[in-house]
Order: sequence, then C-alpha cells, then structure tokens
Amino acid sequence: MRRVSLALVPLACLLAACVYTIHPVVPAGGHGRLPALAGTWAGEAATLRLTIVEEADSSYLIIYTDEEGQTGRFVGRVAEVGGVMVLDVTPEERDLGLGESYQSLLLPLHAVFVVRHADRELRLAQLQPDSVRAHLTRLPNASGWVDRDGTLVLTADTPGLRQLIAAFAARPGFLEEAEPLVRLAPGRGR
Repeated sequence: MRRVSLALVPLACLLAACVYTIHPVVPAGGHGRLPALAGTWAGEAATLRLTIVEEADSSYLIIYTDEEGQTGRFVGRVAEVGGVMVLDVTPEERDLGLGESYQSLLLPLHAVFVVRHADRELRLAQLQPDSVRAHLTRLPNASGWVDRDGTLVLTADTPGLRQLIAAFAARPGFLEEAEPLVRLAPGRGR
C-alpha cells in the first residue's frame, strides 16, 4: 500500500485528485458509531487539524483547518462495509449566499475513507484513483462512473457503491493510506 503525504489527505482530498461519489456510501439513518473518532487530530507538524464532534444523531461534524487557517465544515457518517469501517464525508449544508437558483446547481459530493485505526492515532485510507479508474475502464459494461477533467466520480447508487467499496478494499493497490494523525484532545459530543 502506497503512503501519501498528509498534505493531500485526509480531507484535503476534497480539493485534490480523489475518488468522489454522488450518492452516499453511508446514508443518513444507515450509519453506526465509532466513538474513538471524536477528538482533535493533527499531523506531525500540527499545521493541518481535524476536529471531529459526534452529533446527537451519531453523525460527525468534522471541522478541517488547513495550514493557512482556512476551515471547512463537513458531515461524516460511519458504517461497516464489506468488513471495513468506512467514513463517508460530505460538505455541511449551508447557505452560501449565492442565490437559490445558483446554489441549486451545486452538487455536494462525498469522499469515502476507510478507517484503519482510531485511538491515539487516526489512520485513514482512501480509494486510489488510478487503480479504480484502470479497473473500471477494463470492465466492458462498467457504468456508474465518470471522469471529469481527471477527477473520478462514482455515480452508482448506494448499494452499488457499497459493493464497489467492499471489492476495492479487499484488493491490494486500491487503497492509499495517509500519514497518521495524532490525537491532541479527546472527543466530545454535542
């Protein structure tokens, strides 16, 4: 398994070349809990930070702060898929002040991570775009994905996505593991 720099992962993936989905892998109401996920996490240099708060509905508010102090707010949901714990992350719904007709054309995508460990260290892995793209390209009847300017977006429905995630998680070379994040503070709920 290839390791990538924390500068690209975990949630910075939402701005870089990753595998996204249109539909959730872990839908609202179909998620579980992973209490160890809650807390404040940072990389080695502590320039990137994740604050994860478990919500009353067992989803997670994820506040991502980059090295320049810019923050993004996301909603995360966890569930076991194909024998691995999956974290599905999507932007928090907010009025961006862009007007209803403009904002209605924005499609919130999902990023999917496999949670390898969450205790004193948080280890996340993501789907490796080149491996997934190569695999899907070889399938003669593959549907449920598009490549938009080098960004891979899976368009399958939730059951189809769960099948793909389970298959890819079990195959060598399909997951890219990030450098571990270290817990700076314990979690809390709202």
